[in-house]
Amino acid sequence: MTNIEGSLDTDDDPDQIAAGITERGGHELHPDWGPLPWRIYTDPSGNELCVLPARS
Repeated sequence: MTNIEGSLDTDDDPDQIAAGITERGGHELHPDWGPLPWRIYTDPSGNELCVLPARS
């Protein structure tokens, strides 16, 4: 399994990025880790992808 992490730029919309991931077959995971600044997904092959919004 591969784990990819991506940090967004300040002009990127996290909700739009999330929609693009799910439109391409990704699934958002909801681990019981408490509030996190990033979102975790799996791609159709089961690899994990973390998306971190830009710091404001």
